[in-house]
Amino acid sequence: MSIRQTILNRGMWQQTDAIEIVGPFDTIDERIYSLAETILNEGKKDLAFNLSDVSFMTSSGVACIVKVLKKIQSLNGRLYIVGATPDMKDLLNLARLEKYLSFM
Repeated sequence: MSIRQTILNRGMWQQTDAIEIVGPFDTIDERIYSLAETILNEGKKDLAFNLSDVSFMTSSGVACIVKVLKKIQSLNGRLYIVGATPDMKDLLNLARLEKYLSFM
């Protein structure tokens, strides 16, 4: 039995602070929210989630995005989704999030 672990990295995407998620995105991971909150508390209002190295995303991953999105919206900021596969985009569109997210 292998253990899947999600790895987080803080970086930049086109002059916007970014959180790179590597591995499965299948949980409401408090580490993701905590890192997002740290970035936003530094005075930033925009944030990017780099999903280029996400192996799969479930509805729990969508819930995590929604949680961060609510915080960003309270700051009148923007959440960018970078590197999402067509299936990930479909999942986010099914959740009716396409008008609140910027896909890159």
